[in-house]
Amino acid sequence: MRRRSSRSRAPGSVSSLDLLTVCELPGGAGLRGPTIADMEEPASIDQLLEGVATVSLPPPRRITVLFDESMSPFLMVAATVFESTYAHTEQRIEALYEDMVRAYYLDDLKSYERHKKKAFHASEDPVEVRAFFINLLAGLGPLRIFIQYTDHRRRPDLGPLESVAVLYRELIKTVLQGVRSADEVTLIFETHQDLDSRFEAIVRSALRSVRVRSRISVSVGQKRRPYALAVSDYAMQIFSHWQQAGQPDDPKQYTYREWRAIRGSISMVRSLEEGTIVRRGLPLS
Repeated sequence: MRRRSSRSRAPGSVSSLDLLTVCELPGGAGLRGPTIADMEEPASIDQLLEGVATVSLPPPRRITVLFDESMSPFLMVAATVFESTYAHTEQRIEALYEDMVRAYYLDDLKSYERHKKKAFHASEDPVEVRAFFINLLAGLGPLRIFIQYTDHRRRPDLGPLESVAVLYRELIKTVLQGVRSADEVTLIFETHQDLDSRFEAIVRSALRSVRVRSRISVSVGQKRRPYALAVSDYAMQIFSHWQQAGQPDDPKQYTYREWRAIRGSISMVRSLEEGTIVRRGLPLS
């Protein structure tokens, strides 16, 4: 006949069964709850899961990139990369546009009438509108703006459209390398009569050189659809004016003041001929 073990537990020890019934209760960590023997009925699933933290998957990471090009004074393309700030930026620019179309004192000025139809455009906006928009850009920062340009010395054999296509391909590669962990990337290009039908092919060409796991979509935007296309447009003109002026650092010169308004948002400016001209983290020059 097997004898019952007379071995006793040390004071304060807990049996394996008791380990299943120790829980945290309000007012005391590690207090002992009711044992299974004390329960009138077996614990339900809800009881067993009570207090267990729910683990949820993070939301998809969505990136929106807005592109534009300029044919003068340099052949140039720019991209503004948005993540969580895209909707906020779009709302801020739309609100400013609604304010500006009520600026009655500019009525009958041709550039202002164009602005009311097309919204913000750096080369056409009157100085009053331009000043308000650059002030807005300064307050939105830091954004993530990338610029790529050429003075045509590296590939003189290419025409303007072919050169812009090359610039777009190189810029898309740079941008996608920086957001390759995103789940979804939407590329929106400013409409261009001669390039609209080529944007998807340019993107496919860039993707051959970049490994991304993102789902890529490509579309063409119109003026005011979205409003934030104006960010890349203004960034290109502000940079080109500052560059042509000899990269001044004198606050008395408006080209420097405008450049300084967006400098904190410039992630990169690269020339096909000279390499990287400006990069985030470099001194404010």
